[in-house]
Amino acid sequence: MSSRLVAHSCQRKGKSEWSMCSVAADVLTAMLTALLLALLANPEAQRNAQAEIDKVVVSGHLPDFGEETMPYVSVLVEELIRWWTVTPL
Repeated sequence: MSSRLVAHSCQRKGKSEWSMCSVAADVLTAMLTALLLALLANPEAQRNAQAEIDKVVVSGHLPDFGEETMPYVSVLVEELIRWWTVTPL
């Protein structure tokens, strides 16, 4: 799908701009798939992350990236990036 988007949209914008969007969409898709697989394989990690998210969101505001309100989720994402690299090392 992203290749069709790039091919169609290159006529209106520069090719490099759409290539970057395409790569970002593909990387995000791969990372979200890896996250879902990891959480399905580790239900305890899923419960811990959900509890931490519920604790922050229930207080009335969404988490801010500037503050360290969800250390477990942050470590989970870092471990996911380490475990499932998008490009070979």
